[in-house]
Amino acid sequence: MRQIIYASEAREQSATALAPAILRQSRVQNGMDGITGLLCACDNRFLQVLEGPKESVALAWARIQADPRHHRIEILEDQAIAERGFADWTMAYRDVGQPEDILDERLRRLFTRVPAAIADRFRAFTGV
Repeated sequence: MRQIIYASEAREQSATALAPAILRQSRVQNGMDGITGLLCACDNRFLQVLEGPKESVALAWARIQADPRHHRIEILEDQAIAERGFADWTMAYRDVGQPEDILDERLRRLFTRVPAAIADRFRAFTGV
């Protein structure tokens, strides 16, 4: 399996305004392609983890790179993984600008099961 963690900036609208449409699209496609992950949005920035079969992640990554809603895309991690860190979600979502919610507790528990580098990146981004 492959895991990509990337950061990007939203083009024209805020990331939080774009997130609902991105989530609708990605949850359907990810479910069909066996991809799981987590999307965080804050102001004009996204931070996302994609994980799953190498071929499926490559296709999803190509769609993201071609998506005009994203620019200044930066890969933070691209690695082979033995097991998923986000196996429960086709695409979990956290709006960093909203008050703490039930997802934050799930994220804290999840961070104990993923590599420290991934947990640290998301903690810094989300404040969780």
